Amino acid sequence: LRCPDRNGEWSVGLYDCRKVVFGRTNSVWANPTLGLDCTEELIAYTDVWKHVVIIQVEDALILYIDGEFQGISFGDANCINPPVAQDQGTLFLGKYFTGVLDDVLIYDRALSSEEIQQLFAWEPCCVD
Repeated sequence: LRCPDRNGEWSVGLYDCRKVVFGRTNSVWANPTLGLDCTEELIAYTDVWKHVVIIQVEDALILYIDGEFQGISFGDANCINPPVAQDQGTLFLGKYFTGVLDDVLIYDRALSSEEIQQLFAWEPCCVD
């Protein structure tokens, strides 16, 4: 288990070769891209849209990218003096991020894998 690196109570970031990471009291990371070294991954992920879904259900953190399950982590990471998550405060979207965020949706329930697939399959509403 890795210690979360977060601003505030929640974090979605790009770390280690631009892999998506979701953090709260723990963190869940995108699966490695098989067969690519870090330089190849950086090239592959530059200027590419990614559909990211993050879910918290009780003490579980779940991550989907482009409709595919990436991983799940449970409980608190074994960190020295981790900050206590209190589910209050400011919501940061895109802090320290260079790029574009689009269609941010927040639900009051966990989505099923079928619903995540449907969201991923949606056509964009506003194409330049």
